[in-house]
Amino acid sequence: MAKKQLSQLQKARGVRIKVVGLGGGGGSIVTEMSQRLPGVSFVVADTDLVNLQRLKNDHLALFSFGSEVTGGLGTGMNTNLGQKVALAARQEVRNLVQGVDLLILVACLGGGVGSGALSVFAQAAREENILSIGVLTLPFNFEGQRRQRLAQRALKDSASYLDARMVLSNEKIFKVAGEQASFSSALSLINQSLAENLNALLDIIRQPSLINIDFSDLRAILRGHDQLAFLNSAMADGEKRLESVMQKIHQADFYSSDPLPADKLLLHIAGGADLKMAEVNAISQQIEQNNPSAQIIFGVDRRNSFKNQIKVTLLAISSVAEKASRSSQDNKVKKTKAVKKEYLAKPRKQKKANSSTKKSSHQKDQPKVEKTASGPEKKKKKKVKRLNALDVKELKKKSEFEKTSQEKVWEIPAFLRRKT
Repeated sequence: MAKKQLSQLQKARGVRIKVVGLGGGGGSIVTEMSQRLPGVSFVVADTDLVNLQRLKNDHLALFSFGSEVTGGLGTGMNTNLGQKVALAARQEVRNLVQGVDLLILVACLGGGVGSGALSVFAQAAREENILSIGVLTLPFNFEGQRRQRLAQRALKDSASYLDARMVLSNEKIFKVAGEQASFSSALSLINQSLAENLNALLDIIRQPSLINIDFSDLRAILRGHDQLAFLNSAMADGEKRLESVMQKIHQADFYSSDPLPADKLLLHIAGGADLKMAEVNAISQQIEQNNPSAQIIFGVDRRNSFKNQIKVTLLAISSVAEKASRSSQDNKVKKTKAVKKEYLAKPRKQKKANSSTKKSSHQKDQPKVEKTASGPEKKKKKKVKRLNALDVKELKKKSEFEKTSQEKVWEIPAFLRRKT
């Protein structure tokens, strides 16, 4: 019974992982990773037979396709050709990925195979119900706008097939490596970082922990489409190990954009016998505060090999659509705050002057309307006296007397009127 349970446990932990490098750039990355990441199958897929022979080693399997169309050469940055020959070898691609639990596709975007064949390999994984991650690098700026456009189109075409993608920027190598580093050693920095981070993630799902994380947890975090992935692992020791590891874990040196805050998180903390509850609490709280709405899967492990060390591994997943929505909302909030700040910063006198100016201009535009007496103004009018019959009789006599007098005057000759 005990042997049967052990066999089941070993099978559950035996997650089948395959890393496929597409084209010349992806093949170079995978070749270096294969020497640093044990327990994983590595494949280089390309149309260029010369490149495949150059990369051949004991850690790699080689997958050639499209040679009957390309003549065993590359695609010359022709992404349509890269996609065409990959579609022609679609069944072979499905055979290559069958039986895999996790497929990691590595490609340097902007090239014919890396950009053209990516969506075909990703679609094959989706059809086989295989969990898939794309590790994709964007071209250097000096490689030109055409490569950048091809890279962006490949990202868009593969988004609906890949569960998640890690998008790295070659341009950031200059900042991380420094200007004095050799070009080959600078490129190797990304490969080393990828290998170390992937190894840390695979260790978590392979080894039982105090608070365990297995492949089903990883699948729950990764499963989806059109998602950005951020993977980082950091280790620190000494008296200030807590502050150091909390600072390192959020560094995204090679990522093309900041993937945080995230929608889903896998967080694992490992330490020796001296790992304190307060340290676990502090790290967890900081992660939660930086990602307030995230679904979090949490694990902790004690490792006897750790002496005064803490290791934190973080896998963060964010939806591209939700990230864009949050960014739009943040921009609106910033714009509103800026307008409010500008309004409050205006001098009070200036505000009054503007108000007065608007008022005067408004008055000029309005036609003049004569005021009519209403309300209290009615009281200011002179009251009219009502006449009785006696008053009317007196006024009538007075009017007749004035009329008679005037007629008598006009009856006198003109020369006599002047004398009088």
